[in-house]
Amino acid sequence: MEREYVLIMLPKDLLSTEFKNKFKRESYREGKDIELVFRNEIDGVFSFLSENHLYSNLLLYSNVIEEKSVLDYIEKIQNINPKITITFIYFNNYSNEVLNKIIEKNITNFIRKEEFTFNYLVDVFNNKLTYSDVKEKLGLKYGNFEREFIYSEFDDKRVIKKEKNKKIKEFDFKKFFSNKNTQLPNYKNRLITVWNSYDFASELSYIFSLNEKENILLIDADRLNPTLDMYLGIDKYIKRKMELKDSLNLILDSIGKGEQSKNIFEEFSYRFNNNLSIIMGNYSINNYEYYEQKIFEKLLILAREYYDLVIIIVNKHIYDMFTAISLLKSDINLIPIEPNLINIREFNNYIEFLSNKQNMNIFKNYMIAFNYKNYKDLDYELLKKNCICNFIGKISYKDYRNTSKSYRKSITKFIKKRDIKEYNNIIKKLKV
Repeated sequence: MEREYVLIMLPKDLLSTEFKNKFKRESYREGKDIELVFRNEIDGVFSFLSENHLYSNLLLYSNVIEEKSVLDYIEKIQNINPKITITFIYFNNYSNEVLNKIIEKNITNFIRKEEFTFNYLVDVFNNKLTYSDVKEKLGLKYGNFEREFIYSEFDDKRVIKKEKNKKIKEFDFKKFFSNKNTQLPNYKNRLITVWNSYDFASELSYIFSLNEKENILLIDADRLNPTLDMYLGIDKYIKRKMELKDSLNLILDSIGKGEQSKNIFEEFSYRFNNNLSIIMGNYSINNYEYYEQKIFEKLLILAREYYDLVIIIVNKHIYDMFTAISLLKSDINLIPIEPNLINIREFNNYIEFLSNKQNMNIFKNYMIAFNYKNYKDLDYELLKKNCICNFIGKISYKDYRNTSKSYRKSITKFIKKRDIKEYNNIIKKLKV
């Protein structure tokens, strides 16, 4: 295995043992044996490079170098070791004039990024990112921005990218779904249960709603940990008579009182867009055993009647009443799993149990390798071979899912054309 010698200059608050171990571990997975040395002062960098010529890779962090000194420091480093590879992580603290001069210093990787993330740094260093990947990560491909620089050596060529007040044309969803090859099938009056994945259910529902022919209802039926509001960036309660209420409870209470019109769905659901309505979950654990089975079953019957497609999210616990009923009454059960054998075996056991004890049709269950990382996760064919039900594809890993969970930003705002194509490929393999 190739050994590389890397010197990293970062602030003290980032120089943790955990950071160092992660960096070495991730680099080792990429086939590199890394010898790491960390310094948090520029003078320490000079003295170390002067005495250790094997270290030909340097990661510099701009926040620890003053603007007036940065050009002299880079020149001094290059004089000490003319062959050194410098990755410069820039954090919006220099003027454009200085930035242009830094670019002229032949920095190997020059990246402007507002928010530091460990994974991004490792990806850059291990050359896993293509130029287009970097553009997307920095927000250069979509939306408005004033001026961005990337100076990077990817795909064996150097590129300087400058954009000024440019607005990128938004993706045309209508045109995409009008194409015969990308049209979604008609799931009129169908019920799809998504088993234990809010990310997948949120993205799937939103993509279905982009097809203007469909009227979609998304229901959060996880009684233990309802979190759909976090994934979609919306309020978890609706306001009725000066009080905040759970929409699922309001609808179930209305059905329990004999009301069965579509008005209760329209009044107590959240309208996400023209084609997607959402019934938020029950946020009080005290109500866990409050509702009778027949009332929830009636909810599903009415939802089927009033909407073209109903998608319901449930937790993974098969003894949870809402989970069991949703899995048994559905037309399709979608099971987005972590792409490993442990997760497959777990859900294989659940499916086999429900098939034997509750006569659930095993062939209406579809597993999907979710957040799949090519060349890192288990081979797709091996995953498929170990699945006892249908295994119909994969949805690639995306950083934006973690952003959505951490900062309560709607996951739908990050969906791009290639994400829609992946879901489209999954949808077309479903048999109803």
